[in-house]
Amino acid sequence: MEKSSRYVDGELSLWDRFRLKLHFNQCWCCNRFVKQLPLLGTLARQLHESDHLAPHETLPPDARERIKKILSQSSSNEHGSP
Repeated sequence: MEKSSRYVDGELSLWDRFRLKLHFNQCWCCNRFVKQLPLLGTLARQLHESDHLAPHETLPPDARERIKKILSQSSSNEHGSP
């Protein structure tokens, strides 16, 4: 994954780029992954820049309460409570 990121960023040597291009031509999973990396970077930057949306503002209160209840029950079960 690190080499794929460096490939997209243009940080690899000519030989390493060539080798990865050969691999991408044979491996559709890696080919798809490397094509998605620029979009993932863009989305990550946008998410970081939009930190004005706190998690508690994106969930309705009833959903937050259900999550808290499930987490509380899960925590109780892990500690041996029935």
